[in-house]
Amino acid sequence: MVDLLDDLKAALQQPGTGTWLSLVMTLSASGTLDIDDNYDEKPDFGFEVSAHDYSLELQRFPRADEAVPAWWQERIAQGGPS
Repeated sequence: MVDLLDDLKAALQQPGTGTWLSLVMTLSASGTLDIDDNYDEKPDFGFEVSAHDYSLELQRFPRADEAVPAWWQERIAQGGPS
């Protein structure tokens, strides 16, 4: 499943705006699939993502400077454990 999500993330990459940071998929009993993708809000994974990992995300899925949210820029500038 992780490989499939990685492929989906890469396929949805947009030049200059990158791709989603988090994704919630909800499958109803009737078979309806609802997808809520997040391109700009800080994801709540229940743990802090390292500045290094956010830097790697930008290397893999580049964004124009104006498409990188302020919270993301601040997290990278803070540095910290990798």
